Amino acid sequence: MSSKRSLSAVMFADMVGYTALMQADEARAMVLRRRMREVLEEGIGVHDGTLVQTYGDGVLATFESALDAVRAGSWIQERLQSPPRVPVRIGLHAGDIVQDDEGAYGSGVNVASRVESLGPPGGVLMSKKVHDEVRNHPDVDTVDLGLFELKNVGEPMRVYAMAGCAVPDPATMANRLDVS
Repeated sequence: MSSKRSLSAVMFADMVGYTALMQADEARAMVLRRRMREVLEEGIGVHDGTLVQTYGDGVLATFESALDAVRAGSWIQERLQSPPRVPVRIGLHAGDIVQDDEGAYGSGVNVASRVESLGPPGGVLMSKKVHDEVRNHPDVDTVDLGLFELKNVGEPMRVYAMAGCAVPDPATMANRLDVS
């Protein structure tokens, strides 16, 4: 089994409430999951990303460019807001990953997943690393959400939301540190 290490922009996306929807209406859950995957696959491809893995209601993708990852996230969320609306949250991080025949691993993947878990349905959240790469692009507008303690991440991390997508109220977010 061969593996490849790279510095990548990582996208982690999943459907919010999928398990509950599956229990309540399996047929609708399957329709929404299929639509989510179709839109994600198209958006990732259009923005020069690589779909690495799918997990039930989640997707892991990589991009060589943080800007492509951010633009893909915004593109995906815009399309998922039209009927049938699919409640997906997206997390982005740039970091070192290892890819092999079974998928992608490493801190970059773990942090993208943790950032994604903070987001609201319809949101695109990103780590400071991604934000620093895209902040000088006029088509990218972000909102600073503050510093967060992320599970199994050694240091607090600043997180940003893509404006134009769903933006959470920082005061109500779990694991936010008071930085007054």
